[in-house]
Amino acid sequence: PGGKCLHPYEARPSMEALGINVYETCVKAGVPLPSPEEKVLWTGVLLV
Repeated sequence: PGGKCLHPYEARPSMEALGINVYETCVKAGVPLPSPEEKVLWTGVLLV
């Protein structure tokens, strides 16, 4: 945090940065989402 990226060519933008509504996408794909009290660690998408 706050430092220069050590591997800028391996960095990937977040789904939100690409304009993807993560919650809606998960719901439409049938991906179970935790309740608001639980913490989501990772959600990703592979676009081919």
